[in-house]
Amino acid sequence: MLAGRFQGRSWIQSLRKGEFFSMDADFFNAILDRQSQDASEAEAFWDARAESFLASKRTYGADLTERVVRCLTGGGMLGPETSVLDVGCGYGSYALPFAAVAKDVVAADVSSRMLELCAERAKAAGASNLQTLKHDWELAEIGDLKGRFDLVFACMCRPARTSSGLAKMTAASRGFCVVAQYVAMEDSLAGSIAEELGLDRSNDPHNDRSIAWAIFNRLWLDGFLPRMAFAERSEDRTLTLEEALDRYGMGLGRTAVKQGADLRSLLSAREEEGGVHTRARAVLALISWRPEERGPFTVPTCEGR
Repeated sequence: MLAGRFQGRSWIQSLRKGEFFSMDADFFNAILDRQSQDASEAEAFWDARAESFLASKRTYGADLTERVVRCLTGGGMLGPETSVLDVGCGYGSYALPFAAVAKDVVAADVSSRMLELCAERAKAAGASNLQTLKHDWELAEIGDLKGRFDLVFACMCRPARTSSGLAKMTAASRGFCVVAQYVAMEDSLAGSIAEELGLDRSNDPHNDRSIAWAIFNRLWLDGFLPRMAFAERSEDRTLTLEEALDRYGMGLGRTAVKQGADLRSLLSAREEEGGVHTRARAVLALISWRPEERGPFTVPTCEGR
């Protein structure tokens, strides 16, 4: 285990101390597996939180999603002839925009309620080329998904970013694979409330650069030629109290209740004329690879230098 290897220190602290260790497959697997979730628990967790999760995203804007779509289309990974598999699709935050561009989209998730929301939103949007699939990416076999898709995509999906999950993405693809992973997510309002509640946010996967780094290097060790791009968004806005309750209710709201606090009161204390103000920034890493681009490779030398 990673913790055992460094005796409670982070790998960064170990490097600063001049300690050397092997950054092998086990090293990166330990980083990717450290926030794993039992599959049976994952379904119940997301079924119970589907509506609140959707509500939390209503005021967050679609500009980052639009930038991801532009990045994929500009890179030749998404287009009118593309068949897409969205792993861990949730309520369809990416599956629906993909359906507006692609030939067809299969939106897969372990949560039945998330899939219901995704299907309802697809119907309302007239996305007849989108179908949902209940699939446990961690436990289920690839089966007839093997080699079916031009693009296999996963955003912030724990089962997809493990070594076995990445291998399944590769197996399902006949073109490209993309993992989208946040490397930074800052929010002044959420940070202020978290500080008041005394929350430790050091293990927040939305602010963990090492996960994207580990995915990239795990793919490299498997012989692929991964690439990394970034999509970024910033906002400086005022939310109504109800909008703020929707946005922060799923995370901070539940935590506040556990600590005997009330999110509405915490937000009201920060309310000024017109609502509550926040400054937020998010950076999303897009790690892409092609199954056909697998080593060993011959690296040309720079002769004459």
